[in-house]
Amino acid sequence: MLALRRLICFNFLFLLVGGYSSAQKLDMKGSVIIRLSCNNLTADLPVSAEIFHSFPAYSYSQVVDTLSAKRNKLWMSCPVYTPQEGFITINDTKIHLFMVPADTIYLSILGSNEKVSYLIEGRSEAVQNYYRAKSAKFPISIGQQIMNAGVSEGKLSQFKVVADSLHALERDFFEEHSKMLPSWFVRFELDAIRYSNAWLRFYAYYYKQDVWQQREKAPEGYFSFLAGVPIRNAGAQNDYEYLNFLREYVRYKSDQIVAVKQPKSNNLPNYQKNVELLGKRIGEFFTIFLTSEALNVKPQDIDKQLASLPISEANVHLAIYLKEQASQRLNLLNVGKSSPKFLLVDSEDSLISLDQFKGKVVYLSFWFVGCKGCIKEFPFENELVDNFKDERVQIISICTRSPKEKWLEMINGYGLRTLNLYANSAWGRKLEEKFGVNVYPHYVLIGPDGTIAENFTSRPSSGAAAKINKMLPTANAY
Repeated sequence: MLALRRLICFNFLFLLVGGYSSAQKLDMKGSVIIRLSCNNLTADLPVSAEIFHSFPAYSYSQVVDTLSAKRNKLWMSCPVYTPQEGFITINDTKIHLFMVPADTIYLSILGSNEKVSYLIEGRSEAVQNYYRAKSAKFPISIGQQIMNAGVSEGKLSQFKVVADSLHALERDFFEEHSKMLPSWFVRFELDAIRYSNAWLRFYAYYYKQDVWQQREKAPEGYFSFLAGVPIRNAGAQNDYEYLNFLREYVRYKSDQIVAVKQPKSNNLPNYQKNVELLGKRIGEFFTIFLTSEALNVKPQDIDKQLASLPISEANVHLAIYLKEQASQRLNLLNVGKSSPKFLLVDSEDSLISLDQFKGKVVYLSFWFVGCKGCIKEFPFENELVDNFKDERVQIISICTRSPKEKWLEMINGYGLRTLNLYANSAWGRKLEEKFGVNVYPHYVLIGPDGTIAENFTSRPSSGAAAKINKMLPTANAY
């Protein structure tokens, strides 16, 4: 009965705020200003802002600065293309913020000890205070808790119970605070909660299959969450959680088409499939969103992919932006440019440098613990090791963003036979910057002379062996 009352209340809230205006145009030059101040500082106070953008896919910005006794006021300009969540970290205190292009957030730091106290003012003060209360209630966000449950080993039926309970906690918290929030934000937060919950349910379903190799049939009622989730939601078009949901939803629907043996429908181009599922406006934007994923894996394909799409006037500025970004990323490490160097520890705690492999073709794989796409490539990386064991080739895996003990567990658990190197946080940041790593896994092909043969090169499962083979004559003649 309590669950039914929650559902009715939650849906009633949607009816109250359902008439919100449609999504704003993405402003790819937009930014928010965060004005920080702190008096009586006796030591430097590091400050960083993090923004996970909804578009392009998997894009991320970080702005870093420092408060000091001589510089106790900062104005930080942070890229923000649409109203969204963001974070600012002061010393070790992480603050959850809502960021809007062209807005200013005033953040006064009242204490600079280990647990920073602060005051937020500005037009979005009520929203910022809601996020503050939510962070205090859930130090580990509900989304992260559902993700953790979803990627752990166990049955989907067990995961569903945990996810249902966590989702109910978040809904209840929102309902308690919604009357104090502006109506435009109520729409945003309501969508964020339900789309986050929905895409994480899909994610867990596929994670069990792809990583844990479980072929468990989804328990009865597992996909019932879809009944309360609008699929064609123009007002949420640019929202991070909605786009994550659409990615998983389209995969799910495509799998259903295959399951009922409709090859004609399944072979439709992505654009046409997306338009049929999502309507013209959202389907077109979502196709461009999916195309933007190539920025991180194959920026050289962006022009070709965009040329194949019937892009309307409303989205032309996004196509131009993606082409500019692709050009910048390709120019970061041009073919023939010397590869960035590294000095990292291997699984035996020995120091390994790139210079040690002069005269060999080097294939680099960047990954981190928990990366589903990375794990799927492990068997194919082992195949590369076997295929080129008698050649002048070195296959190297570099793990970043991960605890060292978990890295070692993964190597042993998956029998990874590449040369396994570990990058601590400092080395990880440096390598991500130098090699342009924005999404994982990321692959780089380096020639025997130590120069870049191809950044954003093919995955082990998709043509890496052929590209390495083409470079063998050069290595053998070195």
